[in-house]
Amino acid sequence: MMNKKQTKFLILLSSLFSFLILGSCGSGTLTEIGVVATPLCVILPLSTSTPSTQDFCAAVSNTSNQNVSYEILNGDNFGTLGTVTDGRVTYTAPDTLPSSCVVIIQVTSLQDTSKSTQVSVLLGDSTSCPPPPSPSVCTAPVTPTCPPSL
Repeated sequence: MMNKKQTKFLILLSSLFSFLILGSCGSGTLTEIGVVATPLCVILPLSTSTPSTQDFCAAVSNTSNQNVSYEILNGDNFGTLGTVTDGRVTYTAPDTLPSSCVVIIQVTSLQDTSKSTQVSVLLGDSTSCPPPPSPSVCTAPVTPTCPPSL
């Protein structure tokens, strides 16, 4: 038979155990991987003498794996992408206007390929390409801050 001191100790011990075990269940925050890229949208002039280029930079949140891929979704004649290094890539515009003046580039996490974002390039000028839906988002070519803020 246990004395009062031993009983209190066991109750305290089991309470502490329950708190540690049950308290930790569900208290951890599940964080989802996300992809952020910058700039979101740029306006690039077309040039036959010197190709227009724009650097893009991406980061992946909630994972140590920062590897991403870039893909031009429009097709082959909408420009080219260089080699991805540390989340950064250089887009080179074509020298002539393709069938659409809007180029969509998808940036995908290699940690979780279901996670991606898109950036846009508007080719030409305001006469060859209608203004974007949100003009404040599209800018002249810029040097992105790498890595972008998550």
